[in-house]
Amino acid sequence: MVAQKQSGTVTVLTAIMSHAVIPLGDTDRLGARRAALGRGRRAPRPGPGAQGLRTLVLATRVLGEAEYAAWAEEHAAAAGSLDDREQRVAAVRI
Repeated sequence: MVAQKQSGTVTVLTAIMSHAVIPLGDTDRLGARRAALGRGRRAPRPGPGAQGLRTLVLATRVLGEAEYAAWAEEHAAAAGSLDDREQRVAAVRI
């Protein structure tokens, strides 16, 4: 997501979720810690949270005016493309 404040500052916000899952019943180095944290709590509900732990990474970056203008132009051209639109939009990186 790209956000522009009233001051003109442009910030890029990104969230990435890992698909790697650390099983809850695992006895690896995190197993003892998870077991200690889980004492006295209810059993997990069935669903993705019951499968294990995932990682969510959030990042932000402030862009300069020239960098944002160049990106916005490339992104607009890719978004307006009739051929391979999804691939072209995905290829436009900040």
